[in-house]
Amino acid sequence: MNNILLEPLQVDDKFHNVITFHQLYGGASGRKFYRVLLENLGIAILCDASSVKHPKQMIHRHIITTSIFRKRNISAPKIISSDFERWILFEDVGTRTLANLLSGQNMLKNSQLSKIGTMLRGISTVSLTSEEYYDVGTWENSSVHQKWILNLHGDCKKFAEELKSALTDLPHALMHGDMQCRNLLWNDTNRLSIVDLQDATWAPYVLDTSLLCVDPNFEKSLLDPATAVDLLNPSFKGRPLVIEEIKLGMLFQCFRLMHRCYDLWRRGFGYNFLREAERSKNKILSSNFIQHLSPYISNTWINILNKHEYRDCTASSN
Repeated sequence: MNNILLEPLQVDDKFHNVITFHQLYGGASGRKFYRVLLENLGIAILCDASSVKHPKQMIHRHIITTSIFRKRNISAPKIISSDFERWILFEDVGTRTLANLLSGQNMLKNSQLSKIGTMLRGISTVSLTSEEYYDVGTWENSSVHQKWILNLHGDCKKFAEELKSALTDLPHALMHGDMQCRNLLWNDTNRLSIVDLQDATWAPYVLDTSLLCVDPNFEKSLLDPATAVDLLNPSFKGRPLVIEEIKLGMLFQCFRLMHRCYDLWRRGFGYNFLREAERSKNKILSSNFIQHLSPYISNTWINILNKHEYRDCTASSN
């Protein structure tokens, strides 16, 4: 059993024993999540970050982003306690993810779209203080969004760098950083909350919406670019949204997910990641993402697929 589950957890000046626990989905991050029943406190969610590479940094970023979101009335789990080194304890905001609600039907209801749109607009219109801006950092320096490019080579690397450059020229806003269906939770009163906050950063405004569009948990795209534009409203901070920018973001996210998932599969994280990589590849093949993009982007992508380099251009990573 996990050692943290055997320890009394301190909340304020009191300690609470874990009475029962149930492990939840944790993805490939190395973190473990548990729904726990704590003595004299009730049910909460425990995040065990002791196995990640930099647990203190991850916990710090999670706490900072939670504070930013909650101050702006963006629904995110309240942090109950943390030892700031290995674990965070936060409120339970629901058992139903967007993936659960869709149940493989691959179609969002209007009521779900409305709530998600409100959340996306709420996050992307946040104004940060200088201290908050420093804490979240920028997309250009984010290891989550940039490190995977370093593991590429050949045409794949050039292609990824071209996509990155095109996105960097777009207006930036606060982005959650991992806007996929497993991180959107509904509670029993149908309230929507966003979880997994440590990857938030100042980034191109299309990244969250485009990732939700091409969520790797589904065979087909959850949203088409036109619907995504409507979801974000007709304008972004007074600037008309351009549908091709959403497509560019979708292509970038598919390409990133494809190579990340192939890499995780090669490193033994399981067949599910191979399946998610193939889903990302097929979404690009079956879409018109590359229409209206630069000839370099479209031609390079076609060449990569024709040469089957998409499965071979990730360099070995540690």
